[in-house]
Amino acid sequence: MRTEGQLEGRYRFLNNDEVTFDAVHAPHAEQTRLRCQGHERVLVLHDTTALTFNGDREGLGRIHDAGAARGFRLHASLAVTPTRTPLWARPESAPLARRSTAGVAALGTRSAGL
Repeated sequence: MRTEGQLEGRYRFLNNDEVTFDAVHAPHAEQTRLRCQGHERVLVLHDTTALTFNGDREGLGRIHDAGAARGFRLHASLAVTPTRTPLWARPESAPLARRSTAGVAALGTRSAGL
């Protein structure tokens, strides 16, 4: 957020009982689906990670068999072209951060038949 006013507006929006996950997520999912249809081959990269939180928080479960860690598992997916172009809505001025591409290069040699 660029200003405190914008941050406050975001909090008000997200705390509004009329705002639902489905209503916010649906347009993004639809736009991603449409962008994927425009390509002969699309790779969907997946990652699962455990997010742990300290303190008492509602709605979190135990995420490890041993211990008292509480949190949730996040499963994220990213649709990209074989040339690593992400197929999501993102301003042109906000480039995707580059990390090691060794794993992505290896993925490019397999086809999931999507």
